[in-house]
Amino acid sequence: NGYYSDSGWRSDHATYTNGQLTIQLDSTPCQTNQSLCSNQPLASTEVRTNALYGYGTLEARLKPAKGEGLVTAFFKYTGPSDGNPADEVDFEFLGNDTTKVQLNYFTAGQGGHEVFIDLGFDAADDFHTYTIRQTPDEIEWLVDGISVHTVNGPNLPSYPGRIMLSLWAVDPATVLRNWAGTYRLEDLPKQAVFDYVTFTEEASSGFDDLFNNLNFDRWHLANGWYLPYWSDNYWRADHIKIDNGEAILTVDDIPCASAPTDCKGQPLASPELRSNEFYGYGYVEGELKVAKGDGLITALFKYTGPSDGNEHQEIDFEFLGNDTTRVQLNYFVNGEGSHETFIDLGFDASAGYHTYGINHTPTKIEWYIDGQMVHRVSGQFPDTPARLMVSVWVAAKGTVLENWA
Repeated sequence: NGYYSDSGWRSDHATYTNGQLTIQLDSTPCQTNQSLCSNQPLASTEVRTNALYGYGTLEARLKPAKGEGLVTAFFKYTGPSDGNPADEVDFEFLGNDTTKVQLNYFTAGQGGHEVFIDLGFDAADDFHTYTIRQTPDEIEWLVDGISVHTVNGPNLPSYPGRIMLSLWAVDPATVLRNWAGTYRLEDLPKQAVFDYVTFTEEASSGFDDLFNNLNFDRWHLANGWYLPYWSDNYWRADHIKIDNGEAILTVDDIPCASAPTDCKGQPLASPELRSNEFYGYGYVEGELKVAKGDGLITALFKYTGPSDGNEHQEIDFEFLGNDTTRVQLNYFVNGEGSHETFIDLGFDASAGYHTYGINHTPTKIEWYIDGQMVHRVSGQFPDTPARLMVSVWVAAKGTVLENWA
Protein backbone atom coordinates (compact mmCIF):
# COMPACT_ATOMS: atom_id res chain seq x y z
CA ASN A 1 0.00 0.00 0.00
CA GLY A 2 2.88 2.35 -0.75
CA TYR A 3 5.27 4.40 1.33
CA TYR A 4 2.87 5.12 4.19
CA SER A 5 1.81 1.55 5.02
CA ASP A 6 3.27 -1.41 6.88
CA SER A 7 0.79 -3.79 5.20
CA GLY A 8 1.40 -6.09 2.27
CA TRP A 9 -1.67 -7.10 0.27
CA ARG A 10 -2.50 -10.82 0.35
CA SER A 11 -5.71 -12.19 -1.15
CA ASP A 12 -5.92 -14.90 1.52
CA HIS A 13 -6.69 -12.21 4.11
CA ALA A 14 -10.24 -11.79 2.78
CA THR A 15 -12.86 -14.38 3.74
CA TYR A 16 -16.56 -14.72 3.00
CA THR A 17 -18.79 -16.19 5.72
CA ASN A 18 -22.55 -15.98 6.27
CA GLY A 19 -22.93 -13.34 3.57
CA GLN A 20 -20.24 -11.05 4.97
CA LEU A 21 -16.77 -10.08 3.82
CA THR A 22 -14.08 -10.04 6.51
CA ILE A 23 -10.68 -8.45 5.93
CA GLN A 24 -8.06 -9.46 8.48
CA LEU A 25 -4.83 -7.68 9.41
CA ASP A 26 -2.12 -9.75 11.08
CA SER A 27 1.53 -10.71 10.83
CA THR A 28 1.00 -14.09 9.13
CA PRO A 29 3.15 -15.18 7.27
CA CYS A 30 5.20 -11.98 7.35
CA GLN A 31 7.03 -12.59 10.62
CA THR A 32 8.70 -15.70 9.23
CA ASN A 33 9.12 -14.54 5.64
CA GLN A 34 8.51 -10.89 4.77
CA SER A 35 8.99 -11.61 1.08
CA LEU A 36 5.55 -13.26 1.21
CA CYS A 37 4.12 -9.89 2.32
CA SER A 38 5.76 -7.58 -0.20
CA ASN A 39 8.57 -7.12 2.34
CA GLN A 40 6.17 -5.63 4.86
CA PRO A 41 5.82 -6.75 8.51
CA LEU A 42 2.03 -7.15 8.27
CA ALA A 43 -0.49 -8.63 5.87
CA SER A 44 -4.00 -7.56 4.91
CA THR A 45 -5.87 -7.01 1.67
CA GLU A 46 -7.85 -4.57 -0.45
CA VAL A 47 -10.96 -5.67 -2.34
CA ARG A 48 -11.53 -3.79 -5.62
CA THR A 49 -14.27 -3.90 -8.21
CA ASN A 50 -13.31 -4.90 -11.73
CA ALA A 51 -15.56 -2.21 -13.22
CA LEU A 52 -15.26 1.55 -12.78
CA TYR A 53 -18.35 3.42 -11.58
CA GLY A 54 -19.30 7.02 -12.25
CA TYR A 55 -21.90 9.31 -10.72
CA GLY A 56 -24.46 7.71 -8.45
CA THR A 57 -25.05 6.43 -4.92
CA LEU A 58 -22.50 4.14 -3.27
CA GLU A 59 -23.32 2.54 0.07
CA ALA A 60 -21.77 -0.01 2.43
CA ARG A 61 -22.86 -1.49 5.72
CA LEU A 62 -19.73 -2.22 7.71
CA LYS A 63 -17.98 -2.49 11.05
CA PRO A 64 -14.40 -1.09 11.02
CA ALA A 65 -11.40 -2.40 12.92
CA LYS A 66 -10.50 -0.82 16.26
CA GLY A 67 -6.88 -0.37 17.29
CA GLU A 68 -3.98 2.06 17.20
CA GLY A 69 -2.40 2.51 13.78
CA LEU A 70 -5.23 0.85 11.83
CA VAL A 71 -7.27 2.35 8.97
CA THR A 72 -10.48 0.87 7.55
CA ALA A 73 -11.36 2.45 4.21
CA PHE A 74 -14.45 2.45 2.01
CA PHE A 75 -13.94 4.56 -1.11
CA LYS A 76 -13.97 5.12 -4.87
CA TYR A 77 -10.64 5.52 -6.60
CA THR A 78 -9.06 5.74 -10.02
CA GLY A 79 -5.58 6.86 -10.97
CA PRO A 80 -2.54 6.29 -13.14
CA SER A 81 -2.93 2.51 -12.90
CA ASP A 82 -6.22 2.95 -14.80
CA GLY A 83 -4.73 5.55 -17.16
CA ASN A 84 -6.62 8.35 -15.34
CA PRO A 85 -5.82 11.26 -13.03
CA ALA A 86 -6.07 10.35 -9.33
CA ASP A 87 -9.72 10.94 -8.39
CA GLU A 88 -10.98 9.64 -5.04
CA VAL A 89 -13.87 9.94 -2.57
CA ASP A 90 -13.42 8.44 0.92
CA PHE A 91 -14.74 7.21 4.20
CA GLU A 92 -11.70 6.44 6.42
CA PHE A 93 -12.05 5.07 9.94
CA LEU A 94 -9.00 5.51 12.15
CA GLY A 95 -8.65 2.70 14.63
CA ASN A 96 -7.38 4.98 17.39
CA ASP A 97 -10.81 6.69 17.60
CA THR A 98 -13.68 4.85 15.94
CA THR A 99 -16.24 7.31 17.28
CA LYS A 100 -15.23 9.53 14.34
CA VAL A 101 -14.82 9.10 10.60
CA GLN A 102 -12.69 11.12 8.20
CA LEU A 103 -14.22 12.21 4.90
CA ASN A 104 -12.06 13.35 2.01
CA TYR A 105 -11.84 13.63 -1.76
CA PHE A 106 -9.13 14.07 -4.37
CA THR A 107 -9.42 15.69 -7.77
CA ALA A 108 -6.53 14.97 -10.16
CA GLY A 109 -4.38 14.09 -7.15
CA GLN A 110 -5.26 17.22 -5.16
CA GLY A 111 -6.66 16.41 -1.71
CA GLY A 112 -6.56 18.44 1.46
CA HIS A 113 -10.36 18.35 1.93
CA GLU A 114 -10.33 16.28 5.15
CA VAL A 115 -13.29 16.62 7.48
CA PHE A 116 -13.77 14.64 10.70
CA ILE A 117 -17.34 13.74 11.67
CA ASP A 118 -18.33 12.82 15.24
CA LEU A 119 -20.55 9.78 14.76
CA GLY A 120 -22.29 9.73 18.13
CA PHE A 121 -21.49 6.02 18.43
CA ASP A 122 -18.49 3.70 18.26
CA ALA A 123 -18.42 2.42 14.68
CA ALA A 124 -16.40 -0.64 15.75
CA ASP A 125 -19.18 -1.88 18.05
CA ASP A 126 -21.80 -2.61 15.40
CA PHE A 127 -22.79 -2.32 11.75
CA HIS A 128 -23.88 1.03 10.31
CA THR A 129 -24.48 2.26 6.77
CA TYR A 130 -22.16 4.74 5.07
CA THR A 131 -23.21 6.36 1.80
CA ILE A 132 -21.60 8.54 -0.86
CA ARG A 133 -23.86 10.34 -3.32
CA GLN A 134 -21.90 11.86 -6.18
CA THR A 135 -23.14 14.09 -9.00
CA PRO A 136 -21.19 16.34 -11.38
CA ASP A 137 -21.56 19.29 -8.99
CA GLU A 138 -21.96 17.76 -5.53
CA ILE A 139 -20.67 15.06 -3.18
CA GLU A 140 -22.76 14.13 -0.16
CA TRP A 141 -21.76 11.76 2.64
CA LEU A 142 -24.47 10.08 4.74
CA VAL A 143 -24.30 7.95 7.89
CA ASP A 144 -27.31 5.73 8.61
CA GLY A 145 -29.24 7.69 6.02
CA ILE A 146 -28.52 11.09 7.57
CA SER A 147 -26.51 13.62 5.58
CA VAL A 148 -23.38 14.56 7.54
CA HIS A 149 -21.37 16.55 4.97
CA THR A 150 -21.82 18.05 1.49
CA VAL A 151 -19.41 19.77 -0.88
CA ASN A 152 -20.32 21.66 -4.05
CA GLY A 153 -18.31 23.16 -6.84
CA PRO A 154 -16.87 22.66 -10.28
CA ASN A 155 -13.59 21.08 -9.15
CA LEU A 156 -14.87 17.71 -7.95
CA PRO A 157 -13.79 14.19 -8.97
CA SER A 158 -15.22 13.42 -12.40
CA TYR A 159 -13.61 10.15 -13.51
CA PRO A 160 -15.37 6.81 -12.91
CA GLY A 161 -13.56 4.90 -10.17
CA ARG A 162 -13.25 1.45 -8.69
CA ILE A 163 -15.10 0.72 -5.45
CA MET A 164 -12.56 -0.36 -2.82
CA LEU A 165 -12.64 -1.84 0.68
CA SER A 166 -9.48 -2.18 2.72
CA LEU A 167 -7.88 -2.51 6.13
CA TRP A 168 -4.27 -1.40 6.55
CA ALA A 169 -1.72 -0.30 9.14
CA VAL A 170 0.22 2.95 8.93
CA ASP A 171 4.02 2.84 8.91
CA PRO A 172 4.98 4.22 12.35
CA ALA A 173 8.17 5.66 10.86
CA THR A 174 6.09 8.15 8.81
CA VAL A 175 4.01 11.18 9.73
CA LEU A 176 0.87 9.04 9.57
CA ARG A 177 1.59 7.84 13.10
CA ASN A 178 0.37 11.28 14.22
CA TRP A 179 -2.85 10.67 12.31
CA ALA A 180 -3.80 7.08 13.16
CA GLY A 181 -1.42 6.07 15.95
CA THR A 182 1.13 3.23 16.14
CA TYR A 183 -0.02 -0.38 15.92
CA ARG A 184 1.09 -3.02 18.41
CA LEU A 185 1.81 -6.56 17.23
CA GLU A 186 0.38 -7.97 20.44
CA ASP A 187 -3.03 -6.44 19.56
CA LEU A 188 -3.29 -8.36 16.28
CA PRO A 189 -5.15 -9.88 14.51
CA LYS A 190 -7.85 -7.30 13.78
CA GLN A 191 -10.78 -7.47 11.37
CA ALA A 192 -13.00 -5.13 9.40
CA VAL A 193 -16.34 -6.68 8.39
CA PHE A 194 -18.49 -5.60 5.43
CA ASP A 195 -22.13 -6.72 5.32
CA TYR A 196 -22.99 -5.36 1.87
CA VAL A 197 -21.98 -2.84 -0.78
CA THR A 198 -24.40 -1.35 -3.31
CA PHE A 199 -24.03 1.10 -6.16
CA THR A 200 -26.89 2.80 -8.01
CA GLU A 201 -25.95 4.73 -11.12
CA GLU A 202 -27.24 8.27 -11.43
CA ALA A 203 -30.28 8.05 -13.69
CA SER A 204 -29.50 9.72 -16.98
CA SER A 205 -33.26 10.07 -17.51
CA GLY A 206 -33.84 11.92 -14.25
CA PHE A 207 -35.47 15.33 -13.94
CA ASP A 208 -36.23 18.13 -11.51
CA ASP A 209 -39.69 19.61 -12.02
CA LEU A 210 -40.35 22.92 -10.21
CA PHE A 211 -43.90 23.12 -11.62
CA ASN A 212 -43.48 26.48 -13.25
CA ASN A 213 -45.85 24.96 -15.79
CA LEU A 214 -47.40 21.57 -16.43
CA ASN A 215 -45.03 19.83 -18.84
CA PHE A 216 -47.16 17.44 -20.88
CA ASP A 217 -44.03 15.95 -22.42
CA ARG A 218 -43.31 14.66 -18.90
CA TRP A 219 -46.76 14.22 -17.33
CA HIS A 220 -50.29 13.22 -18.13
CA LEU A 221 -53.42 13.39 -15.98
CA ALA A 222 -55.79 10.58 -15.11
CA ASN A 223 -59.12 11.64 -16.55
CA GLY A 224 -62.57 10.16 -17.06
CA TRP A 225 -62.44 7.05 -14.86
CA TYR A 226 -62.29 5.91 -11.24
CA LEU A 227 -61.22 3.02 -9.03
CA PRO A 228 -64.27 0.81 -8.50
CA TYR A 229 -65.06 -0.18 -4.90
CA TRP A 230 -62.02 1.51 -3.34
CA SER A 231 -62.67 5.20 -3.98
CA ASP A 232 -65.46 7.75 -3.97
CA ASN A 233 -63.68 10.09 -6.36
CA TYR A 234 -63.70 10.38 -10.14
CA TRP A 235 -60.43 11.35 -11.85
CA ARG A 236 -60.77 14.72 -13.57
CA ALA A 237 -57.89 16.58 -15.24
CA ASP A 238 -59.51 19.96 -14.46
CA HIS A 239 -58.85 19.47 -10.73
CA ILE A 240 -55.16 20.40 -10.90
CA LYS A 241 -53.75 23.88 -11.39
CA ILE A 242 -50.25 25.34 -11.51
CA ASP A 243 -49.78 28.50 -9.46
CA ASN A 244 -46.53 30.21 -8.42
CA GLY A 245 -44.42 27.08 -8.87
CA GLU A 246 -46.88 24.76 -7.14
CA ALA A 247 -49.05 21.95 -8.47
CA ILE A 248 -52.30 22.20 -6.50
CA LEU A 249 -54.50 19.09 -6.48
CA THR A 250 -58.11 19.69 -5.36
CA VAL A 251 -60.81 17.28 -4.22
CA ASP A 252 -64.41 18.59 -4.22
CA ASP A 253 -67.91 17.78 -5.44
CA ILE A 254 -67.72 19.89 -8.62
CA PRO A 255 -69.38 19.05 -10.99
CA CYS A 256 -70.46 15.78 -9.40
CA ALA A 257 -73.16 17.21 -7.14
CA SER A 258 -74.93 19.14 -9.89
CA ALA A 259 -74.15 16.81 -12.80
CA PRO A 260 -73.61 13.27 -11.48
CA THR A 261 -73.21 11.84 -14.97
CA ASP A 262 -70.09 14.01 -15.43
CA CYS A 263 -68.50 12.00 -12.60
CA LYS A 264 -70.05 8.62 -13.56
CA GLY A 265 -72.05 8.65 -10.35
CA GLN A 266 -69.08 9.25 -8.06
CA PRO A 267 -69.84 11.93 -5.44
CA LEU A 268 -66.43 13.66 -5.62
CA ALA A 269 -63.75 14.60 -8.16
CA SER A 270 -59.96 14.84 -7.82
CA PRO A 271 -56.79 14.51 -9.96
CA GLU A 272 -53.88 12.11 -10.34
CA LEU A 273 -50.63 13.22 -12.01
CA ARG A 274 -48.68 10.44 -13.80
CA SER A 275 -45.32 10.48 -15.55
CA ASN A 276 -45.25 9.49 -19.21
CA GLU A 277 -41.93 7.70 -18.74
CA PHE A 278 -41.13 4.67 -16.60
CA TYR A 279 -38.32 4.91 -14.05
CA GLY A 280 -36.32 2.02 -12.62
CA TYR A 281 -33.84 1.95 -9.78
CA GLY A 282 -32.87 5.32 -8.39
CA TYR A 283 -34.00 8.10 -6.10
CA VAL A 284 -37.30 9.97 -6.36
CA GLU A 285 -38.24 12.89 -4.12
CA GLY A 286 -41.16 15.24 -3.80
CA GLU A 287 -41.72 18.36 -1.71
CA LEU A 288 -45.35 18.55 -0.72
CA LYS A 289 -48.04 19.62 1.73
CA VAL A 290 -50.78 17.04 2.13
CA ALA A 291 -54.58 17.26 2.36
CA LYS A 292 -56.13 17.07 5.83
CA GLY A 293 -59.58 15.58 6.45
CA ASP A 294 -61.30 12.29 7.19
CA GLY A 295 -61.36 9.94 4.22
CA LEU A 296 -58.68 11.75 2.19
CA ILE A 297 -55.44 10.12 1.00
CA THR A 298 -52.50 12.06 -0.47
CA ALA A 299 -50.09 9.77 -2.29
CA LEU A 300 -46.57 10.03 -3.70
CA PHE A 301 -45.57 6.74 -5.30
CA LYS A 302 -44.12 4.65 -8.12
CA TYR A 303 -46.54 2.31 -9.86
CA THR A 304 -46.90 0.02 -12.80
CA GLY A 305 -49.48 -2.69 -13.41
CA PRO A 306 -51.77 -4.43 -15.87
CA SER A 307 -52.67 -1.15 -17.62
CA ASP A 308 -48.98 -0.97 -18.62
CA GLY A 309 -48.81 -4.66 -19.49
CA ASN A 310 -46.92 -5.43 -16.27
CA GLU A 311 -47.49 -7.13 -12.96
CA HIS A 312 -48.54 -4.80 -10.14
CA GLN A 313 -45.38 -3.19 -8.69
CA GLU A 314 -45.60 -0.21 -6.33
CA ILE A 315 -43.69 1.81 -3.71
CA ASP A 316 -45.66 4.34 -1.63
CA PHE A 317 -45.87 7.29 0.65
CA GLU A 318 -49.55 7.53 1.70
CA PHE A 319 -50.77 10.30 3.99
CA LEU A 320 -54.13 9.61 5.63
CA GLY A 321 -56.15 12.76 6.15
CA ASN A 322 -57.54 11.62 9.50
CA ASP A 323 -54.03 11.85 11.05
CA THR A 324 -51.48 13.84 9.07
CA THR A 325 -48.87 13.55 11.83
CA ARG A 326 -48.13 10.07 10.43
CA VAL A 327 -47.41 8.53 7.05
CA GLN A 328 -47.92 5.00 5.81
CA LEU A 329 -45.12 3.36 3.81
CA ASN A 330 -45.79 0.29 1.68
CA TYR A 331 -44.67 -1.63 -1.39
CA PHE A 332 -46.11 -4.29 -3.70
CA VAL A 333 -44.29 -7.04 -5.60
CA ASN A 334 -46.33 -8.80 -8.28
CA GLY A 335 -49.52 -7.62 -6.59
CA GLU A 336 -48.49 -8.75 -3.12
CA GLY A 337 -48.51 -5.95 -0.57
CA SER A 338 -49.14 -6.04 3.18
CA HIS A 339 -45.81 -4.38 3.99
CA GLU A 340 -47.45 -1.38 5.66
CA THR A 341 -45.42 0.61 8.17
CA PHE A 342 -46.63 3.76 9.89
CA ILE A 343 -44.07 6.46 10.70
CA ASP A 344 -44.69 9.18 13.29
CA LEU A 345 -43.49 12.35 11.58
CA GLY A 346 -43.05 14.64 14.57
CA PHE A 347 -44.96 17.34 12.66
CA ASP A 348 -48.27 17.85 10.85
CA ALA A 349 -47.61 17.15 7.15
CA SER A 350 -50.62 19.29 6.19
CA ALA A 351 -49.23 22.38 7.95
CA GLY A 352 -46.20 22.99 5.73
CA TYR A 353 -43.93 21.65 3.01
CA HIS A 354 -41.55 18.75 3.67
CA THR A 355 -39.50 16.50 1.39
CA TYR A 356 -40.24 12.80 0.98
CA GLY A 357 -37.84 10.51 -0.89
CA ILE A 358 -37.65 6.89 -2.02
CA ASN A 359 -34.27 5.30 -2.74
CA HIS A 360 -34.87 2.10 -4.72
CA THR A 361 -32.03 -0.32 -5.52
CA PRO A 362 -31.92 -4.03 -6.44
CA THR A 363 -31.19 -4.91 -2.80
CA LYS A 364 -33.20 -2.44 -0.71
CA ILE A 365 -35.84 0.27 -0.52
CA GLU A 366 -35.30 3.27 1.73
CA TRP A 367 -37.78 6.00 2.61
CA TYR A 368 -36.49 9.48 3.56
CA ILE A 369 -38.21 12.42 5.21
CA ASP A 370 -36.47 15.80 5.12
CA GLY A 371 -33.23 14.01 4.19
CA GLN A 372 -33.36 11.54 7.09
CA MET A 373 -33.91 7.83 6.45
CA VAL A 374 -36.96 6.61 8.38
CA HIS A 375 -37.38 3.05 7.08
CA ARG A 376 -35.46 0.45 5.11
CA VAL A 377 -36.43 -3.00 3.85
CA SER A 378 -34.32 -5.73 2.28
CA GLY A 379 -35.57 -8.71 0.30
CA GLN A 380 -37.64 -9.21 -2.85
CA PHE A 381 -38.51 -5.87 -4.37
CA PRO A 382 -40.32 -4.34 -7.32
CA ASP A 383 -37.95 -4.71 -10.27
CA THR A 384 -40.01 -3.31 -13.15
CA PRO A 385 -39.65 0.36 -14.16
CA ALA A 386 -42.72 2.30 -13.08
CA ARG A 387 -44.48 5.60 -13.49
CA LEU A 388 -44.11 8.36 -10.90
CA MET A 389 -47.50 9.42 -9.53
CA VAL A 390 -48.97 12.07 -7.25
CA SER A 391 -52.63 12.06 -6.26
CA VAL A 392 -55.26 12.97 -3.72
CA TRP A 393 -58.20 10.60 -3.52
CA VAL A 394 -61.13 9.64 -1.29
CA ALA A 395 -61.68 6.32 0.48
CA ALA A 396 -65.05 4.84 -0.42
CA LYS A 397 -67.65 4.98 2.33
CA GLY A 398 -69.00 1.61 3.40
CA THR A 399 -65.73 -0.21 2.64
CA VAL A 400 -62.84 -1.31 4.87
CA LEU A 401 -60.95 1.77 3.70
CA GLU A 402 -63.34 3.94 5.69
CA ASN A 403 -61.80 2.47 8.86
CA TRP A 404 -58.31 3.17 7.49
CA ALA A 405 -58.50 6.79 6.34
